[in-house]
Parts: sequence; C-alpha cells; structure tokens
Amino acid sequence: MIITHRELAIFLLFGQFLDLLGGLYVATDILGGKQGVLRRLTELFTYIVPTTIVTLFGYLSIFLALYATEPKLVAAFGRDTALAGSVGLGVGAGIGYGLGFALNIRYRNHYVARSIRRRVIYAVLVGIESGGFGCLLYGCIRLAPSFSFTIASAFLLAAALNFIGGYLFSAFVARLLIRRIKDPDPTRRPDIQSIDVIVGMICGLVIGLVVGLGSFFIFEPDPVSAIFSGLTGSILSSLGLGVFVAGAPIIAWRVNLITSKRFAYAGIILILVAFAIQSAQYVVVLLNYPIN
Repeated sequence: MIITHRELAIFLLFGQFLDLLGGLYVATDILGGKQGVLRRLTELFTYIVPTTIVTLFGYLSIFLALYATEPKLVAAFGRDTALAGSVGLGVGAGIGYGLGFALNIRYRNHYVARSIRRRVIYAVLVGIESGGFGCLLYGCIRLAPSFSFTIASAFLLAAALNFIGGYLFSAFVARLLIRRIKDPDPTRRPDIQSIDVIVGMICGLVIGLVVGLGSFFIFEPDPVSAIFSGLTGSILSSLGLGVFVAGAPIIAWRVNLITSKRFAYAGIILILVAFAIQSAQYVVVLLNYPIN
C-alpha cells in the first residue's frame, strides 16, 4: 500500500484540528470561565463534533450501500467524485445540525407556553420543510451527472447545501419543538415526557413520507422498493427524532454542567491524540514508507 501526499496532508490537517480543539478546551478558564468567550466556543464544538461524526458515518454508510447495490448510479458521478460528495454531505450536515442546535437551544430558556396542539402543528410544518429540502437535495443529485464536477467542487457544493438544510432543521427543532422549561433547576435533570417523544415522532414521520414521495417522483424506482425504502426511512426518522426531541433538554442540561476542569482534561487528551497523529509524517520518513 502506497500513501499519497494528499492522504498524508488530510491526516495531518485532522491532527491540527484536534490540536486546536484541545487548546480551546484547555484554555476555557482564560477568558471568563463559565461565562467567557471560550466557554461558549467550546460548547459549540461540543455540539458540532459529535453530530459531524454521526452524519459523516451515516452518509459514508449510504455511499457504501449504493456502491454495492447501485454501481451504475455511483459510476454516473465517478467513484471519487461521489465519495467526495458523500463526505461533503456528512460534514455539512453535521456542522449545520450542531451549530443550529447550539445557537438556538438557549432560546428555550425564554419560556414560551405552547399547547400540545400547537406543538403538533409545528412538528408537521418542520417535517414538511425538512422533507422538502431533502427532495431538493435529491433533485440536485438527479441533475448532477449532467455537470462535470471535480472532487473539490463536489465536496464544497454538497457541504454548503447540507449545511443550510441542517442548520435550518436544527434551528426549527430547537426553537419550536423542544420543550421549554421555566426557571430550570441546574441540579435536577429534566424529565422525559411522552408528548416530547410523540412530537418528535410526528415530525420524523412527516419527513420520511415527504422524502419518500420525492424520491419516487425524482428517481422513478420500482414501486415495491420505493414503498419499502419510504416506510423504512419514515420509521427510522420517526424513532430517531422522537428520542432526540425528548432527550434534547437532558443534553443541554449535561453540557451546562460540564466544569472548566473537565474541559481541560478533555483538551489534554485531544492534544496528545493530535500529537500522535502529526507524528505520522516523521514515522513515514524514518521507515522509508513509499509516498506517491
């Protein structure tokens, strides 16, 4: 196996990113501690990094599934271009989801009393908006083979498009669907309520149905496979969003409880991992490993 200069550069850039993230975590106390600028920045990273990992894994899994079951579709884009687009979709969605949630979840502290009926209506509207954006993404994928995309342009376009969709979705969810807690007690974990699960499941179900209908009319697949894919997507998105909407107050509560000392410990670990990753270039030279 021969490592290319591009692969080595990507590996080292990832190490530098971890180094930067670790430094921010360690320095949380420098600019005001819990109320400081770095505290807010590290909170943003705390939301963005996990969501990016999850969405990146998800889109890469979809790419591998399509590569195994629909090789002609992947060949229409070119394997490397399709892979770059999948990575871009994952990165853009992860950053958009994390940033939109982190910036808008604080809105819930401004208590707004909403009836169950209104929350259900909001769930349907958010589902239609998010599902419609998913159909727009499908349309772009359908038209993409008509254009000549480079690896870089496929990545950037996919990342930008999914960043917008991810940010809008998470912002709407944080502001409209997640339960408000009046005068929250920082020492008491928020309860999980059944209505939160129901609201999230309704929104996820609507998203799955809209995206399923859009994929049927855009790609014109076999009706049986279209129904199976639509039902599977609806069930998975319904369950996932139901759990997320119900658990989001707990996530925000736990993030707020993280002390500066714990941030520092996490930062030290990230710096050590980054050091190990960035040392790879020297190991490659010492071992005379072939680089193309």
